[in-house]
Amino acid sequence: MFKKITKIFVLSSILVLAACSNAPTVGEQMIEQGEQTEQLGHQWQDGAKSVKKGNTQIKKGESEIKKGEKLIHQGEADIHKGQGKVKKGHKIEDKSLRNFHEQHHDTDVE
Repeated sequence: MFKKITKIFVLSSILVLAACSNAPTVGEQMIEQGEQTEQLGHQWQDGAKSVKKGNTQIKKGESEIKKGEKLIHQGEADIHKGQGKVKKGHKIEDKSLRNFHEQHHDTDVE
């Protein structure tokens, strides 16, 4: 019986020591953490680059919108001026046509 207990103890000790020998050393753990930290650092840098590019694109878009709004206002002003000229031109045409008819009763012009 004592021999069986001794064998079990020896086998258990061997298994425990074998399990411990497979555990990473402190240095290996530090290297592993360093590699993980480096990977996280690269991911963060990629994110920061994306944020910077995104902010630049947002500023460009806002600038283009301001330019576009200015062009819209200029276009609306040109339309308003053009409509005024068309209206004035129609009045001049109508007046000249009436005057022509008054002077030349027998001529038919439309």
